[in-house]
Amino acid sequence: MNKYFILLLAIIYLLTVVVILSIHSNFFRQISAKSDLSAIQHNNVEGENITEYDSGIFFESEKIYINIQNDRVSVTGHYFFHNHDSGKRIIPLSYPFPVNEEMEFPDSISVYLSDDSSSISFEKNEKHGVVFFAVPVTGLTEFVVSYSQKLHGSTARYILTTTQTWKEPLKYAVFSISTPQNFKNLKFNYKPDLTKSEHDCILHIIERTDFMPDKDLYITW
Repeated sequence: MNKYFILLLAIIYLLTVVVILSIHSNFFRQISAKSDLSAIQHNNVEGENITEYDSGIFFESEKIYINIQNDRVSVTGHYFFHNHDSGKRIIPLSYPFPVNEEMEFPDSISVYLSDDSSSISFEKNEKHGVVFFAVPVTGLTEFVVSYSQKLHGSTARYILTTTQTWKEPLKYAVFSISTPQNFKNLKFNYKPDLTKSEHDCILHIIERTDFMPDKDLYITW
């Protein structure tokens, strides 16, 4: 066989090997990246509310509305993040729910940007009681998480300690908690600053500044 033809076949073979190796390399890089994300998510399912600390983004304040009925708690949280850098930053977040024998995983969840009510897609992990999503932050950005949980006891809990992940206290936090009039033995582990009757419920307001919580919010009755 002509030696030049053999040389050409060898060159074609080597080029084919290079292309295949390149494709495999890209494939395994993608798999590795997905594995890293899964590891980040897995490491955060126990309560962390951000997949990684980003020094360019600040969690500045929150306004939380909690409505408690005899067998259900509904929460709407408004969260304010500040990007001090120019341009838009995408931050990956994991949002944990209190799930135990007394509180089921939420049967309704929504996540959206406040300015235009545009929906933010999320991924649920019911086993670990968490959802994952990403928020675009430009300047001061507000997004909303709303959910409702079935109760099987007389305790409701809202997770607060994940604020410590951000390494800075919240400038401002307010919790508006609505409970039925017939809750006679109502107790809070954070003392309300204001309690008043409103229609057929009692409204309890908790306000904090420079707030770095060391415990979650518990309401019992």
